[in-house]
Amino acid sequence: METGPSRTVRLWRRAPWSRSPLMRRYDRIESGLALAVVVFVLMMVPLAAAYGTITYGGLVERSRLDRQTSRQVEAVVLGTAPGDAAVRQDTETSPRTGEVDDGRWVRWMQDGQSRTARWDPAAGARPGETIDLWVDVTGAPVAPPRSGADSAATAVVAALTVWTVTAAAAGAGLYGLHRWAEHRRGAAWDSEWRGLGTTPGWPA
Repeated sequence: METGPSRTVRLWRRAPWSRSPLMRRYDRIESGLALAVVVFVLMMVPLAAAYGTITYGGLVERSRLDRQTSRQVEAVVLGTAPGDAAVRQDTETSPRTGEVDDGRWVRWMQDGQSRTARWDPAAGARPGETIDLWVDVTGAPVAPPRSGADSAATAVVAALTVWTVTAAAAGAGLYGLHRWAEHRRGAAWDSEWRGLGTTPGWPA
């Protein structure tokens, strides 16, 4: 059962403005910097939120531009790499003749022509399955534009990462300061304890 002052009272007594004669200079330094760290970490909450908002806006704008410069087509997943004919149809994106890459090649129609390309995200699809494929203005497959939910999730993670890293760095600095203050307190107690033997009236 706790019979002494409450934790809140003890913390208040260790505040940098405390008039307690037991507070040494480095005790006040530690308390003052601890208070500054707490205020700093709290101030980082709206700053991290602002960073997340800016990140979200950038992702939404990027998604809008992606939708303007790309379009969605239906593509068929190939079981094996296409042969010479497909290679001649699209020499930039087709595989080497005879190469087998289970389900990682897709074929689609673009401007009345058959196009074939390697598309790793289709590796889990079955041969002959139709998938949605996004292509850019040159006809090359590209990643689909981010959805609003994906952009929001990425922005939240970015904001939390900024705040967590900042808080962790501030906490590490405060812990180092606390260890320094503990060392100084221990050294001061040792010095005073050794001085007791030379105080007048005390036995040597």
